[in-house]
Amino acid sequence: MFQIDPAGNRIEPLQRRSFPELGLGERAHLQEWIAGRPEALGEDLLVLGKEFALPGTRSRPDLLALDRCGRLVVIETKRGKPGRDVLWQAAHYAAHAAAMDSKAIISAHQRYLARTGASGEARARIRDFLALGDAQPLRLNLPRSQRIILIAGGFPKELGAAVLWLRDQGVALQCIRATPVTAASGLFLDLEQVIPGPEDAEYRPMATPSREPETLPGKRVSEETARHRRDFWNYVLPRMRAAGVPLFSQEASSRESHVAVPTEMAGVEFRLTVGRSCARVELRLGHQDRTRNDAIFQHLRARKAEIEASFGATLNWGAPANRIVRTLAYPRSFDTRRRETWPAISLWLIEHAAKLHRATEQHLAAEQEFLAKS
Repeated sequence: MFQIDPAGNRIEPLQRRSFPELGLGERAHLQEWIAGRPEALGEDLLVLGKEFALPGTRSRPDLLALDRCGRLVVIETKRGKPGRDVLWQAAHYAAHAAAMDSKAIISAHQRYLARTGASGEARARIRDFLALGDAQPLRLNLPRSQRIILIAGGFPKELGAAVLWLRDQGVALQCIRATPVTAASGLFLDLEQVIPGPEDAEYRPMATPSREPETLPGKRVSEETARHRRDFWNYVLPRMRAAGVPLFSQEASSRESHVAVPTEMAGVEFRLTVGRSCARVELRLGHQDRTRNDAIFQHLRARKAEIEASFGATLNWGAPANRIVRTLAYPRSFDTRRRETWPAISLWLIEHAAKLHRATEQHLAAEQEFLAKS
């Protein structure tokens, strides 16, 4: 990296330094910088609090934030290379954060505003951040939606391997490398996401050639297929975030043929699915109670014309008699095996995932309210 000197018509090298050698600390500097400018992490985040005790524990995460989907984000900062215990620490925080309901989140943010002398009412600030209309319900911290962001001066290989394994299991984890940079004109901070990112392969353990990983009993997926799927989702999901579609933007890469985002309703989720010759966006009603799935499906089916008009196309309404799962899906043929098709597939998934979410969101909320009262 070089700094341009227009007056001298030359470039000067920038010096990458470490936090300790510059006398910079975690709490006094790195944590404060992120709290003041959370968008430096590459997305819109609302900082809810800083070092406050989570429910049921005295543990205090460095920062707790909210993303545009209403998901809680635990942010841990380390100025050097952290040890393995940072992953346990962050998971511990996320586990306790998962127990927070909307009331607890609003209360925590209100205390943070009072402590920092910021103006405004916490509920209103959160609603404004999520761009909610007056009639839209406030739904925060849905089940299995919590995220973790680790920010550090570097990441040991053993820690990176553990992060990648957890991401493969569906845990929304990111690693961002923070590096101070000095130049004649001052001090700069370089924030670079390394996981997920181009350096994944450096951290992932080498596969044993003689073994193929097993998934569910009776099913086997070759390492080549699993790697192809991980590469595909690593390509698609960051583009979801860049396109401003928050629904799937922070989902972890997967070796499976699909990624899923749960809704507030138990068993109901939005999915992106790819096969060898097609891609599909889907609303899946997968509660173990067939009666419940049927009730939600019929509620949506009664509004078929309105939903499809909003979506802009005819959906496939799946209710097979031999299965308890009900689906609303929209597929399209693609040759997903060819990597040169991935840009077109990404654009298609981004567009239609957003459309399906918008077309069904208010109807799901209405059914959730009805079920809660019944």
